[in-house]
Amino acid sequence: MKETTVKKKHKGLKIILSVFGVLVALLLILYLVVTTNPQIVVGMLQKFSYGDAPINSYEPFYEPVNGKKENGQYLISEICYDTEYPNSFLDVIYPDENLEADRPTLFYFHGGGFFAGSKNMGDPMAATEATALLDDICEQGYNIVNVDYALVPDYRFPIPLIQANRAFAYMLEHKDEYSAGDSVIEGSQSGIAWILTDWRVQIIRRINSQEELNITTWVRGKAPASRVFRNFFLTDSNGNEVIRAEAKFALLDLSTGRLTRISEALLESYQPENKTIFDTETQRPHAPTEFDDEQIIILRKSDIDFNGHVHNTRYMDFALEILPKAFYRNNNIAEIHIVYMKLLKESSAVTAKCSNAENKYRICIYSNDVLCTLCEFITEAI
Repeated sequence: MKETTVKKKHKGLKIILSVFGVLVALLLILYLVVTTNPQIVVGMLQKFSYGDAPINSYEPFYEPVNGKKENGQYLISEICYDTEYPNSFLDVIYPDENLEADRPTLFYFHGGGFFAGSKNMGDPMAATEATALLDDICEQGYNIVNVDYALVPDYRFPIPLIQANRAFAYMLEHKDEYSAGDSVIEGSQSGIAWILTDWRVQIIRRINSQEELNITTWVRGKAPASRVFRNFFLTDSNGNEVIRAEAKFALLDLSTGRLTRISEALLESYQPENKTIFDTETQRPHAPTEFDDEQIIILRKSDIDFNGHVHNTRYMDFALEILPKAFYRNNNIAEIHIVYMKLLKESSAVTAKCSNAENKYRICIYSNDVLCTLCEFITEAI
């Protein structure tokens, strides 16, 4: 009797283990299918979000509006900016009914991984409602151009990028009709553009995820004739200071590649203030003569901007990649300095070199032995 009972227990255990093994195998197969065929997941999410409704259309999804919103802002919607690709519609939102006022313009492209979302709903997977944020920005005196674009699987990269360029071009061509162009865009169209040359960021306290921040910014007065300084001041919900920053911009003549003088009228249009975020002038860091490490950087398509150059934000990623593990383990970043010296182009052979001296890590980004960008991290021991 006991032997029969033991055999039954072993048989039951074998069945359980067999079922468990089958489940593990099925989960492993499912994982491999999902990771190697992301379109399956994308299709499921699209089906859940849109049902049988189309996600791409050459007709607007909503009725056009040309009038005042409940919050007092003025909306002109469903403007067709192109006919080659679907979803080529945009909205223009103004702070009030004065459509002729000279205001800065913000272009917004919704999130959603290129497979979901729209200019009306924003990013359906976002934690907060992006379209509500646009209303807040508009309330501060900005014209908003909210752009839609085609989604996968029918339309893949670089179609959304092409549509973005066409939306920019359309608004420039119709800037008098919609009053959505500002002096920066018009200057770039005529061969003059602002370029970012320097950053200095002082981290007073590390920011937590999902933390609410308040940002104050202004253009600093009494700048050199070819430079403009913009200061930033970030505080938490209790008004405590967390970050100070200063960005330096220059006005570049695109035809000659040289800096051009900033007129008094142009500077005054930014309403400069005679105050600075830092007590002392920022000293530009210099490239070291010796390095502790270096590595070759393979540029990706995502590193390149519309002009065929490496985007300014990517240099920070390059620098963080070459920093040693001890940097992250033993230090907190107190200050960051970034100096942009030369344009890094798509075809460049790129090398990052790192040097550590006391509490300063300096990373130099070279293209064919020409120094393009210098990143400096000033640290504090943990």
